[in-house]
Amino acid sequence: MISIIDNLLSTNDLLKINELVKNAVEYDGSTSAGSIARRVKNNLELTIPEYELNQLNKLVIGRIICNSLYQQVCLPLRIAAPFYARYKTGMSYGSHTDNPIMGQGALYRSDLSISIFLNEKHEYNGGELVMELENGEQRFKLDAGAAIIYPSTTRHRVSKVTHGQRNVAVTWVQSIIRSDAHRKILSDLARSRELLNTEQCAESLSLIDHSYANLVRLWSDL
Repeated sequence: MISIIDNLLSTNDLLKINELVKNAVEYDGSTSAGSIARRVKNNLELTIPEYELNQLNKLVIGRIICNSLYQQVCLPLRIAAPFYARYKTGMSYGSHTDNPIMGQGALYRSDLSISIFLNEKHEYNGGELVMELENGEQRFKLDAGAAIIYPSTTRHRVSKVTHGQRNVAVTWVQSIIRSDAHRKILSDLARSRELLNTEQCAESLSLIDHSYANLVRLWSDL
């Protein structure tokens, strides 16, 4: 299941992020990739001074975890500190699947991946996030401040930037629900609850609440 959050970050948020990364040092992004992905990864990641990094992560993660669609789609157990990356002209990230287990010390399972677009799409050519799905490829190039959530099992790539620079933040989520199919059912039920609650259908809402709670109890992986 692929979900898009429009306007996750506001214009003021994006201005603050640009201010916080202005003293960042760029390094070869392939050093953070797994042994397979390293061969096809050609981007830059940012080393940011500790104070600025703490402020940056507080802002970005704060916006994510307070978002209702994120909570509904991910049913999160934990979220990783983001990586901040740049794709300059000529850079790309070839077809790959994200590492299943991530972290240093405290390990976590990557169930869902999140990419947050940090600059306007007219500022660069190319640079689409390309999902390789069973029914064909799907390309995404979102407005600044928007985020896309997708299963970490998905093969995907970033097409070559042919002009300008693409700025993104990426992070990963371990869900309490391991199965993407189960998460989709629960997300649909959660949305149904919202709609029924608006229409004040008390009996239907009660039955869906009952089913939702019991499915979470049955499927959760804690």
